[in-house]
Amino acid sequence: EAIKALQDAVGNNLGLLDQAIEALAAYSGSSTAVYARDVEELVGSSLQATAFDLADAIGAKDRRQALNILGRLNKEAGLLPKVLGALGSHMRKLWRVKKLVERGIPAQEAAKTAGAWYDRGGFLRQARNFSGEEIEWCFKALLKLDKAAKTSSGLPYRSLEILIMQACRVSSSLCAIFF
Repeated sequence: EAIKALQDAVGNNLGLLDQAIEALAAYSGSSTAVYARDVEELVGSSLQATAFDLADAIGAKDRRQALNILGRLNKEAGLLPKVLGALGSHMRKLWRVKKLVERGIPAQEAAKTAGAWYDRGGFLRQARNFSGEEIEWCFKALLKLDKAAKTSSGLPYRSLEILIMQACRVSSSLCAIFF
């Protein structure tokens, strides 16, 4: 049932499938089972407002689009905490691409190695949008939000909104703003 739900949610888009599987693995933690309800909660049934679209909008530093997607995701109860896995996955890939390119790996090869299976050109533009300091800031902010989601009554919408607004800033002076 989970496979069918995943197929229904992402269709033939192998990039989305790869991201969905990675996010589901992160979401399920040490559990070896993934259920259709997990897929529906995390990936959703519509590609119009997914956690992956949100990660792409943040990667492109498109604040308006990211906040629009967040608003649509907020309407699906309980989904916001699960979005963190997809955002973390996306930022890890951006960080890995940056590190591989710094070591002299050609950009396209670095993107492939990092797991960017779709729109590598767009993904590489996203990687260039972020300094190493900004990606590190995003990791810290995501960790803080993840802890809050697991130790309180849930992830406040406003906290994720602030993360998006700061992550989409063009400057690299983010570290002191959120923490």
